[in-house]
Amino acid sequence: MSVVGNAARFLDDRVNPVLVKELRQAVQSNFVTVLLLVYLLIEILAMMLAVLFDHSLTSSLHAGGDVFMTMDTILLSTCLLFVPTYAGIRLAAERADQNVDLMFITTITPGAVIWGKAFTALAITLLIVCVCAPFMMMTYLLRGIDLPTICFVLAMDLVVVGAGVAGALFIAAMPIRWPIRLLLALALLVGMVTAFSLAISGAGNLILWGVGSRMASWNFWIPTLMFFGFILAACGLLLLLACAALAPQASDRARPVRLYVTLAWALTGAACVVLAQAHSTPGESLDWRWSFLQEWANGTIGLLAIGLVIAGCERDVWGVRLRRTVPRSPVLRPFWLVFSSGALGGLLWTGLMIAGTLATLWFGMHPHRKLMPHLIRQIQIDTGLVCTVLAYVLVGTLLRDHVFRRKANTMLVGALAMLLMAAGSLIPMLTAAFQNPDSWGITDTRWLFLNPMAGIALETHRHGGAEVYSMVAFIWCGIMVLLNLPWALRQWRACRPAAENVLLESPRRI
Repeated sequence: MSVVGNAARFLDDRVNPVLVKELRQAVQSNFVTVLLLVYLLIEILAMMLAVLFDHSLTSSLHAGGDVFMTMDTILLSTCLLFVPTYAGIRLAAERADQNVDLMFITTITPGAVIWGKAFTALAITLLIVCVCAPFMMMTYLLRGIDLPTICFVLAMDLVVVGAGVAGALFIAAMPIRWPIRLLLALALLVGMVTAFSLAISGAGNLILWGVGSRMASWNFWIPTLMFFGFILAACGLLLLLACAALAPQASDRARPVRLYVTLAWALTGAACVVLAQAHSTPGESLDWRWSFLQEWANGTIGLLAIGLVIAGCERDVWGVRLRRTVPRSPVLRPFWLVFSSGALGGLLWTGLMIAGTLATLWFGMHPHRKLMPHLIRQIQIDTGLVCTVLAYVLVGTLLRDHVFRRKANTMLVGALAMLLMAAGSLIPMLTAAFQNPDSWGITDTRWLFLNPMAGIALETHRHGGAEVYSMVAFIWCGIMVLLNLPWALRQWRACRPAAENVLLESPRRI
């Protein structure tokens, strides 16, 4: 008995307090109770109506699949609508300035708050699925579906709802005004509708072809593991970003996010290369292998290009709290700079990640010489895109540093970069179209060099010029780097422990 008591006390001290609070309130609230009863009633009515009034059940070979699809559509649609809304509204209400007891006074960490609410939402979803699962399992008796397919589709529903919960918590945790939060919520709603359509379509295909007969083949498990892996990695990133949004401004918000993204990047990149190598033989066509690595590289480069704009909005002056974590060893300071919060470190980290992505793509495909022209064009396009975005960010940094005399908020850098990017992309093309509206087109490449997507447009329309575009973008980016060297050196010199560059002022006499 003492062993059980000690184990209970051990778990009691380590259970997430927010998880306990949210689950207790969910059990005591009428919302969850009514929701479960409604689900139970819907499942009973759906099964009863299908058995009593559908006379084709006795002769149809797909009756079980049809009834299961009806139940799964109801289950997934309502879970995607109610559970993320429930979690997001509760966090947004506690994030508001009127209710600061949980967020700003308590000693509970932001990570405990976010993960507690995420696990609570998943527990509610799992409870709903457990209510519906017995009735959905009964569709196996109606023929047309097997038990592995039922379990797999339910697991896929849990992952999709978890992604919606992560997005809702991220939007609720952001320190923004309610009109912008409403716009982001509408964008999330559109994304959830798209995810719902894809999930239902995928469930229909799984029911049609079956899962049980394909579980012994790696051709089934490889895309399945990749699907679940990428979705779970994206959910983890959103939850870490939500934790960073709740953290105090003086804390190091960027370090957990950058460490997580670096680890996820390394694992996904290694998995892509290993799986592609395992499924390519000397006599086999390499088109699928090339597409496999290319899509990973393109997605990574696109996300890191957005990361360049975000990094430009970070702080360029560290407070005493953050400088206390600077290592005293000069060897470790560059690593601290790259992974800690700060504009210079963010740009360096993003640049290293981009270089690593291109290097992985190059060394992964370099032995196959027949793909070298395509590989070189792809690297040129990615280099032009990244250099153009970085040049716009550095222009915004230069304007804030000299025109606004560093008095404006660092968010101005991102705003200026986006405005200049929009102007540089649209104004030259509109000018060319007005000058020569009859013959101007995508072939007139001289008007596209300020557009980050110019290389993709040129490659899509098969007009060439990607090498010239990447060279112009590289030269422009190099000039901006040289002009911003004083800004970078100022941050590097400030990368010292607090004891070396912080002097305590003596109190003034009254």
